[in-house]
Amino acid sequence: MFEHVAQVTDYYDGIREGIAHFRGAPHHFRHTGWLAGDPDEDQFELRPLGEDHAAPIIAHGEFRRSASAREQKGPPFPLEVRWTLIE
Repeated sequence: MFEHVAQVTDYYDGIREGIAHFRGAPHHFRHTGWLAGDPDEDQFELRPLGEDHAAPIIAHGEFRRSASAREQKGPPFPLEVRWTLIE
């Protein structure tokens, strides 16, 4: 299931950091590298907003334009993300 991306605060050769929903709740996410060195397999650390000391959730993030923005011309584009937990 894809979820809402509220804000992207860092972008360098791909999305690196921001705020997005995870299981319906807003989380801060930060890029931590690639799974098995594959640049198509971005790995992120997620923490609930306001809980900086919570144990991080590690997940793969797949970002895309939101369904409502697929026909929109020009940036900025509303985004959504599908998180897959990494165990």
